[in-house]
Amino acid sequence: SNEINDVLKFDDKIWLATNKGLTFFNPNQSTKTSVSIPLYIDKVLVNDIEQAVDNSYRLEHNQNNLKISFIGLGYRNAGKLKYRYKMLGIDSDWNYTESREIQFTTLPANEYTFVLSVLNPDGTWSKNEVQIKFVILAPFWQKWWFFAFCTILVFLIVVFIIRYRVNKAHREEEKNLSLYKVLMGLKLKALRAQMNPHFTFNVMNSIQHFILNKDEESAIRY
Repeated sequence: SNEINDVLKFDDKIWLATNKGLTFFNPNQSTKTSVSIPLYIDKVLVNDIEQAVDNSYRLEHNQNNLKISFIGLGYRNAGKLKYRYKMLGIDSDWNYTESREIQFTTLPANEYTFVLSVLNPDGTWSKNEVQIKFVILAPFWQKWWFFAFCTILVFLIVVFIIRYRVNKAHREEEKNLSLYKVLMGLKLKALRAQMNPHFTFNVMNSIQHFILNKDEESAIRY
């Protein structure tokens, strides 16, 4: 009863006389009860656009700015609750705050789990942690098929460049060979133009004369 008629301390106990009978307690023993404060996610914003509250989200690579609002229903110390949180995937230790809003900006593509708990009146952290999973997809230029495509494309470009340079070298070689043939032909024509046909005719007649006279040694020497 809330109507106390008398209070007496006896034998290390406090006795109370009420309209509904006697009650006692030991003041040296803790009378605190472990009450877990209810904790709820209030809002989830992606790129400042509010989303329906859910346990998991699958987002594109450019949807990587998150804002999470939450509330603990602790009426005895409302507005003064202490929270701890961590974003698994980027945090290894707990972060502590009295704010009811957490923001994450420019998260890289990965899988994350947001974990949140509140400090209970008895000084223990709530075991009923709130968790939200986020999957931020990688952009197409970071996916395996894009790497494979780029690798094949680079390989084909290298092959094309090599074949082009080889063919160009072959063409230049053929061109140089043609020029060489033309040059040799011109040299031969020049040499023929420089030769005295009468001198050649006389030499041939002299050799023929030695052969007819069976003077082979002179013919060879001449």
